[in-house]
Amino acid sequence: MSAVATEIENFLIPRSLSDVRRYVVLDAPNLMHMKKSSKHDKFGVTALLAIMKYFLKNDFDVIAVSQRKYSLSATVYNECIFWQLEETGLIYMAQNHVHDDIVALEIAYATDGVIVSNDQFRDHLLFCPRLKNIINRCISINFTNRGKPEQSAISEAIYGCNEQNFSFIPRRDSSSLYVQLVFCTDSFFSTENNIRHEIVKEHRQNWTVEYRDKTIGLIDDIIKTIRSNESPILKAESSA
Repeated sequence: MSAVATEIENFLIPRSLSDVRRYVVLDAPNLMHMKKSSKHDKFGVTALLAIMKYFLKNDFDVIAVSQRKYSLSATVYNECIFWQLEETGLIYMAQNHVHDDIVALEIAYATDGVIVSNDQFRDHLLFCPRLKNIINRCISINFTNRGKPEQSAISEAIYGCNEQNFSFIPRRDSSSLYVQLVFCTDSFFSTENNIRHEIVKEHRQNWTVEYRDKTIGLIDDIIKTIRSNESPILKAESSA
């Protein structure tokens, strides 16, 4: 097996015992917007749940960040799901006068975590240089159609009758797949060379296998709720 193939399989596995998984912060509106079928369509939450479950299954602690307006029935399907996610701490709902990007960046900065978003955050970098490392570490994501994924940092999350294929893309441009995958690994893990390594370790102390399994079970229950809804709603989310 080639080095690239090995890295594809292992880019979310620590390379040494001292490596620590970073707190994963999801830019919820950005990720949900990617799955809209049209600008007039509501947001769907299933893709966000798939990404949450994927990171949890790989032993990461995860939180999504959104403005509260995105949880309204006029904006999103299955709005009650946001209440469940908020009650369990899986999503932070910022008030509408607070920019959710700033909240996501500050959470990532406080924990030395990693943000998953396709937002470039250029304005925030201009006005807040201390966030430079957080923004440069940010990982973009692509959703692909059903079928055989391309050979890249592809992850598959299957839930209910839906399948979401998504690939992670590091911000650092490179024609080398291997370099991109190494950068992905560096973004998701803190090493002893990181001057803020102790911050990552301190946050990680709160993580347990019991919490992971309980949270995955909760997400599975939410997915069942979505499946039990009327078919027009399910079709709207599935066809995106």
